[in-house]
Amino acid sequence: LTVDSATIGYVSYQSHDFIATDHVEKITNKDNSYISRFIGLFEKQCIDKATISKYGYGYKFAQERIKNQKILLPVSENGEPDFGFMENYIHELEQEKLSEYKTYAQKQLSKLNYQEIEPLENKEWKAFLLTDLFLFEKGNQNNMNSLNLGNIPLISAKKINNGYKSFVSVNSKKLFKGNCISLNNDGDGGAGLAYYQPSKMAVDSHVSILYQKEILEKNCLIFLSKCISQQANRFGHGHSINNERLKMFKVVLPITSDGKPDYIYMEQYTKNLMLRKYCEYLDYKFKKSKTDYNFSEPYLLVAEKS
Repeated sequence: LTVDSATIGYVSYQSHDFIATDHVEKITNKDNSYISRFIGLFEKQCIDKATISKYGYGYKFAQERIKNQKILLPVSENGEPDFGFMENYIHELEQEKLSEYKTYAQKQLSKLNYQEIEPLENKEWKAFLLTDLFLFEKGNQNNMNSLNLGNIPLISAKKINNGYKSFVSVNSKKLFKGNCISLNNDGDGGAGLAYYQPSKMAVDSHVSILYQKEILEKNCLIFLSKCISQQANRFGHGHSINNERLKMFKVVLPITSDGKPDYIYMEQYTKNLMLRKYCEYLDYKFKKSKTDYNFSEPYLLVAEKS
């Protein structure tokens, strides 16, 4: 186990050899023997339970405090830590979660029909103004510290996690409907990144919401958001996306024979990609053949070639 002793003491189980900074403390068994992954994950949670609200920047979980910190563990009849219980508990929990994921993934796969399409490199592409494809609305949440916790996702100009910042409660400002694209106007490394947003949300004032002029399906919008994000390196703190730059912003898309955006192709390309990723993950986690998941024969051939 490792502890980030520079801050509030984040604990992590390390499954591989590693190097670390001088703000990391290593925790091993007394005899320096191997800690199994399941026991390590159980112990990590027990340490977090005892320390997560106790330490902070002014009171760090440093080496001497680690040595004196007590944690609660399940014990055997003789009062010793019950490592067998810990191992079995996490193993069963993991199996339960894997079973839930398998059910979820197979449900998603049943919605995705594979179709043979041209490779990206064989498609003809063309540049379009975003204003020809979308209507724009700017986010309106500009005082993050005043927001209360709730169940509405708050989308900010972050460069990770789909722009998600936190869940907030409804306030006096307008909420934005989902099935659209968010575009970061500026931010620390996130300027120019676009994300598909599936649900109703609160939106930071540093983010623009793009509502498509045509009715488009989720997988098509995911493709479009990736194409928009390809130009993120043009923007940053010194060159944000303002109204004028938004009007001139062009995105390059695959087109139909008559020169229009090929939305059908974009949707199917993303579906095929999702099929392959679900299949790969299920194979990795469950070590089974692709045929166990009832894929169509054309998809199996493409997946194996890929």
